[in-house]
Amino acid sequence: MKGLLILASLAVAVTAAPQSGNSNSDCAQWCAANFPQPGSCTSQATQNKGPCYDCGPGKSPPGANLMTDPKNCGACGNPCTGGGSCVAGKCQTQNQCSDGQNNCAGQCVNTMTDVNNCGTCGTKCSNGQTCSNGKCQTQNQCSGGQNNCAGQCVNTMTDVNNCGTCGTKCDTGATCSNGWCQTPTCTDGKTKCPTGHPGPLSLINVFDLCVRDLVAMLLNLAFETTCW
Repeated sequence: MKGLLILASLAVAVTAAPQSGNSNSDCAQWCAANFPQPGSCTSQATQNKGPCYDCGPGKSPPGANLMTDPKNCGACGNPCTGGGSCVAGKCQTQNQCSDGQNNCAGQCVNTMTDVNNCGTCGTKCSNGQTCSNGKCQTQNQCSGGQNNCAGQCVNTMTDVNNCGTCGTKCDTGATCSNGWCQTPTCTDGKTKCPTGHPGPLSLINVFDLCVRDLVAMLLNLAFETTCW
């Protein structure tokens, strides 16, 4: 009988003792992930208390990520008000994103072009569609004056990465005008004949060639071009 009483007492003691093995390991990881200086958090966790047991994995059921949880943002029990989101442990309101962007589920995105948040947060475009001006569009549904190049609606008349046709890139420093790459300047001794001049030498002008000064002068005199 005496032996049975001793065994019963030991069982009660073991049951009442703190279960610190896996819980403390989880708390150590959680504290390191949520606090720049996790020492205080982990030391309290060894005593089964502190932030980890207030709103972390030590809580039952397991708790929050202080970096993203709007109810516990940066600290346990620190809610973001007014529907704000929690980003990197700091509350952000709808208007805290840079110009042209909106806060969607804690991320600043451009709802005019984002295929996962097109027009409004959470509006996803179908596979193969693009988001242009806040509307999901299929391959041939880009707005007037634009073409679909690799899933983006661009103006091939002015886009230096898609000049004239998709994938045609202008050299560094060049511009895209009327769908043709144009160099900004010519080397010494040469003059540029720009685009947009009709006539027998319009092909030369279309390609925006740099010609020798004497040739440029003759072109100006003979065909009333405007080489400069």
